[in-house]
Amino acid sequence: MKFKNLLPVTLLAVFALAACGPTDTSSAGGSTDASSADDSSSNPSSEEEVPNLGDFVDGLAVGEVAEPLAAIEEIAGLLPAADGLVNRAVQEFRDYWSTGMSDPANDDFAYEDYAVYDVKRYDNDVLSVELDYQRMAPEYDPLTQSYGAWPAEFSPYYTAEAYLFEDASNLNYVYEEDGDPDNPYSFAVSTAKDSELLEGYLNTIGSSSDILYGLALADEAYSYYLPSFAADGFNYVATSASVEKVAADGEVPAHAVVSYNTHLGYYLSAELAWGSSYAGIFVERYYNWGVDFIIADGFVQYAYLDVGSMMQAEYVDSSAAPVTPVVAESPWLTNEEWATYVTDVATVALDVVGYGSYYTFYETEYSDVSNGEFAAANLPVIANYREGDLSDAGLWINIDPFLA
Repeated sequence: MKFKNLLPVTLLAVFALAACGPTDTSSAGGSTDASSADDSSSNPSSEEEVPNLGDFVDGLAVGEVAEPLAAIEEIAGLLPAADGLVNRAVQEFRDYWSTGMSDPANDDFAYEDYAVYDVKRYDNDVLSVELDYQRMAPEYDPLTQSYGAWPAEFSPYYTAEAYLFEDASNLNYVYEEDGDPDNPYSFAVSTAKDSELLEGYLNTIGSSSDILYGLALADEAYSYYLPSFAADGFNYVATSASVEKVAADGEVPAHAVVSYNTHLGYYLSAELAWGSSYAGIFVERYYNWGVDFIIADGFVQYAYLDVGSMMQAEYVDSSAAPVTPVVAESPWLTNEEWATYVTDVATVALDVVGYGSYYTFYETEYSDVSNGEFAAANLPVIANYREGDLSDAGLWINIDPFLA
């Protein structure tokens, strides 16, 4: 899988549904049916055209697809084969937890992480990964149990490089942290040459694992919350799906814009839920899980994977004659009660008195432009690194096959 274990325990607890891991695509695009290949070579007329993302987009009419769920299901089946077309992926990762959502007992609970992965596949079957990881966090005062101002900019956290390559007899993977082979997190692993394993690793540069994970995550969130959302006070849980073809325009080719997300939310009378100290305050909370992506020229060129995001806003009516929302079943407001309250603009003045959010997402741009060949002289020397073990993380790839 592509994901290094970056999600904090707190988020994993909130998103219990995210326990379903990313779809395993370690052999994506790397296998063919040998018997079919033999038959087609002896009888070329028996060859059948293999469907692909390019043909799928070409076959769409401009505009929104009438049956997006069926279209997304078809796209999901075509994604892995397109991974082999990608030669570069630049992925931005953001993980954020605001002071407004923080537990004062945890002095490191408010933070924002920002990382950029630059992954390249070379014509001589080398995969390189560069990572720049940064972090910022506000100062925390344990005496007052409060946070100070956020820093003006991120601070370096760590950098890393990794290389996948073959030598005369082995497939090798080297991970180096902060430019130091002797760093305790740096390591090297090797296994016997395996063309299918190599191709699967090279294809991790493509989009399929991220997108299939996002589709599964949206489904899992919907299934997880739907049975109990009303009993838990949530006003709505819904899945949105869309596929739209956009016509070519100048240098922009025809492309398909795909979206599949699950949304969850509620409206709450804070006074009724939390006591008189919250008099006049009500809360809006919104969650999202899912993925949005763009297909052009036969492969996914952009993807936004929302592993889990939440926004919470606390409002108060500051008008001269504050209005108390009519709540039939406390403390939750129904959609109708909320709509009646917030649209009564003549008497309601909504001021935000508290705001908090958290999110974890991956935003990636993909390219099929060749990187040429990687210079063999610039490959790392295996002997300079300690041998990797089960305690090590592969940064971009799953190193378990090296350790089996």
